[in-house]
Amino acid sequence: MTHTPKIIQAKTQDYLLTQLDGMTHKVFTNNGARSDITFTLPPAAIGYRFSFRKVSNGGNIYINSSGHKIVAGARQGHSILLKASGGVTNIRTDPSGSQWIKDNADDGLIQETI
Repeated sequence: MTHTPKIIQAKTQDYLLTQLDGMTHKVFTNNGARSDITFTLPPAAIGYRFSFRKVSNGGNIYINSSGHKIVAGARQGHSILLKASGGVTNIRTDPSGSQWIKDNADDGLIQETI
């Protein structure tokens, strides 16, 4: 399996994620943010993948779906809230590109609601 180097991008205000963001598997942080930030996922499509890391205590990270549900094990909804700093949450589309899947990643470090 080949791993592509990840692009880390800090955001300090709300951001609408793009198709290009999803295809390049960027890692988004809230480094430098002084308040909550909302990342809005694009419509689900095959091959999209995003990672989120809360690094600033200035606010929480909200991840919202623009229509397709986010599935996390037995739970599903349209948003995820990251409260605690440190961990990484990965979100990708399923093989058919019809829904978002939240992969387990450092869940012990992140308090989230879905």
